[in-house]
Amino acid sequence: MTPRPVIRWKSFWFGILVLGFLGWAWVRSYQAYDFLSWRIFSGASPLCFGQVAGDVAVGMGGPGFADSLAYVQLPIHGKPVETDPVWIIKTNSSSGVGMAHWVLILLFFVPWSAFLAWRWRRQRNLTT
Repeated sequence: MTPRPVIRWKSFWFGILVLGFLGWAWVRSYQAYDFLSWRIFSGASPLCFGQVAGDVAVGMGGPGFADSLAYVQLPIHGKPVETDPVWIIKTNSSSGVGMAHWVLILLFFVPWSAFLAWRWRRQRNLTT
């Protein structure tokens, strides 16, 4: 019995879906500034997610952020400035880490493709 082709695997289509979403987010980051802030407990620092100019960032915000959940979307005017592939920010009121979208895509694509290759070799060896 021959193994199923790669195109019929759920893990293949899941990876295509994730890569499509990451590619869409990368393109969108050049068109608008998206920022999500979520304060889980009263008095705690909010968890913040943002993307702009091809970068995505995660961090802890300062005291001036929203009380519970806030989403901000602002248009970008002009050409955004490119930053380093991975960066860390630490100020008196906030801290975080960010990375370029292409790094995030690579961090998904490499293990996903290695998994598919491993699975394909395993399926092929089971049939011989």
